[in-house]
Amino acid sequence: MIEINLLPDELRKTEGTPPARLLSILLSVVAACCLGVFIGNYRMNKIPQTESNIKMVERDNEDLTKKRKKVEEEQSALNNLEQKVKALDNLGKTRILYGRLLTNLWKAIPDNCWLRDFQVTADNMGANPTGGKRYTMSFSGRTTGAKDSDRQKTLHDLIAGLKRVFEVSEDTRALPGEPLSSDKGFNKFNNARFSTPFLQTEQTVDLTQVKLDPQIANQVQQFKTGLDFQMTMSFELPAPVN
Repeated sequence: MIEINLLPDELRKTEGTPPARLLSILLSVVAACCLGVFIGNYRMNKIPQTESNIKMVERDNEDLTKKRKKVEEEQSALNNLEQKVKALDNLGKTRILYGRLLTNLWKAIPDNCWLRDFQVTADNMGANPTGGKRYTMSFSGRTTGAKDSDRQKTLHDLIAGLKRVFEVSEDTRALPGEPLSSDKGFNKFNNARFSTPFLQTEQTVDLTQVKLDPQIANQVQQFKTGLDFQMTMSFELPAPVN
């Protein structure tokens, strides 16, 4: 039986897929394929690459943490070494350098002058304003000469020599609060501040009545008299650096 559609064209049902709808379906399919490709590429490439980068960064962080720990250990060892060096430096500055002390003392002794004894004792007169420890250097000896004026001149030369070699100034005692590193009376060779030599006693003696060392006796046999003396000289070492 043949059916005839008598409806107007605008009311008739469209047979098949309209072009607009087909185009929409095709675009949806293309978009879905592109999205699938993008998601697949992201899951297959981007995510593994990102995970690999994360693992690499984690390994770098572990290496940096180990290196940082090693640097901290080396820094701690360096700090300990610096403390030891500082302690040794303080020890060197606050101890008596007897070798240098005797070297300067020897340089100060003029001809026709001999020392019989020498000693250094700690000065217990109380704390010093600068914090350094004071010592007293005492020695006795004899000068010789044909005349009393010659013997006195030799003794004067000894005092002048002590002032010169130990760099003694007119005012060697530090004022309260004055740093010990001041150039006033400070001897860098001995790392100490020396005061003016103080002559305690002097007495003329008859050398013919004194038993001398044979070597000294041969050198002074031309003189009949000598001058015995006792002398002291104090000095101050710097205080330890905290």
